[in-house]
Amino acid sequence: MATRRAALPPLPLAACNFRVRIEGVRAELGFCAVEFPPLPAAGKAAQRQPGDGCAELRLTRAFDGSAELQRWWSQHAQAAAGRQPRGRLVEVTLLDAPGGMPALVWRFGGCRPLWLAHGRLDAQAPALLHETLALAFDSASVEVPARR
Repeated sequence: MATRRAALPPLPLAACNFRVRIEGVRAELGFCAVEFPPLPAAGKAAQRQPGDGCAELRLTRAFDGSAELQRWWSQHAQAAAGRQPRGRLVEVTLLDAPGGMPALVWRFGGCRPLWLAHGRLDAQAPALLHETLALAFDSASVEVPARR
């Protein structure tokens, strides 16, 4: 008689395999870290006004000479008070290990730079220079894509 094996539960996903897409940016910028803010429940999010509160999405990468993040930050920093550039969509996708398929997708709408920071320079401890961009956002959603 054949024994039937129970399906194994899915393994937890590592938080190190992800990609970040920013609307209007042509190239992959190679982000090495994403810090998510707590996301309020739907009822609370509906009460939130664009640009209020202190929730921020932080994107960090090893600086490679690309000026993409600096240009975006500069556009907002130099904009006249009444004429801010339109916010962008930022999509962060966690990928599963076996096939690199999307396992979880966060979408942040109306993203605008709050601040840009660069890591410490230290001649006595050579390390990568990190660049971090903090973003305000108007909307957020989380989706678990259907498995194929």
